[in-house]
Order: sequence, then C-alpha cells, then structure tokens
Amino acid sequence: MIGTIISFNNQTAAGVVKAADGARFEFDVAAVLAYDVAELAAGRPVHFEVAAGDFPKAINVSIDPLHPIDSVIDHTREIRRLRYMGFDQRGSIRAYRYQRITPGETTQMFTVDTDLMLFQKYHVAIQEGPVLCLRLLSAELASGGAPGPCAFTEQHMTSFLASRPAPGAKSSTRKARRAEEASSI
Repeated sequence: MIGTIISFNNQTAAGVVKAADGARFEFDVAAVLAYDVAELAAGRPVHFEVAAGDFPKAINVSIDPLHPIDSVIDHTREIRRLRYMGFDQRGSIRAYRYQRITPGETTQMFTVDTDLMLFQKYHVAIQEGPVLCLRLLSAELASGGAPGPCAFTEQHMTSFLASRPAPGAKSSTRKARRAEEASSI
C-alpha cells in the first residue's frame, strides 16, 4: 500500500500511517526497514503492508524515495544516508555494521557493539538490534561529532525500555477509537 506518515513520536518510536484510501494504521520502529528509520517524520510518503489481526498495523514500512522532503536540516540529511550492512559476531558480542555514503566524500563505516545477553536479560527481540543500534548511532552523529567506538549498553537498553508505552496503554486508546468509530456509524 501507499500512504503518508501523519504522526511519528521519536520518544516512543511509534507513529501512524494514513493510507491512500484514508485508513489509518499504527506502526512502531520495529516495523520499519532499518535503513529508513532515520528518515521517519510526519508528512513522509511511505510504502507498507498491513498485518492482519483485531487491530491491523502497518509493517514493512519503507520511505518512498521518489518523494523527498526538502525541509530537512543538513545534519539529518547526512544521518539518513546510514545503511545497515549486517553484523559480525564473536561469542555473545555482536557488532552491527553501518555505512554512510555522502556524495563527493569518502564512504564511512561505523560499528555499534552490543552484548546479546542484554536482549535476553530484558526480553527484547534480537531483531530489534539493528534499529536500536541505528538510533544510538544516529544520536551520536546528530550531536555533531563522528563517533569513535560505539556500544549499545545496558543504560541504552533501560532507556529504550523506559520510553516504551506502558503495557495496555495503547489498548485503551484503541478501545476509545473503536468506540468513537462505532458511534459515528
């Protein structure tokens, strides 16, 4: 499907996509292709699929490259050139690799190391690793400096978990929205 992001909250890493037919679907950063996470913003045209269920959500969200937004500031423009390139692993330490291509400049490579035991300890799916590390790397780059060795630590994990909505918080919003929709029929 084709749609537009109508809201996105960096703190909760969640947003809403409005499809071309007017239907609205919630999504979270885990449903976004890793290399497009840094480009998420309200007004961005996207391609997505819809996951079936009681509360359909947008999944496999990707930014539509044919419709760029010109109002993005320069450092964000550079950060969004980050691409996830895979990982290397030694024991429980995984090094996520990213590449930044800036026209006219040398391609830069970055790695973000993390201990996979953190994911197990905090019951976070390992599939979230590339996105979480990309957010950390993006924050480092947004602060103005080129990061040296970068590591996703227990402090980063607890900060990420604290930024998530409380369990059940979304369901009350969904129930209210369903009741509102039912009353308008």
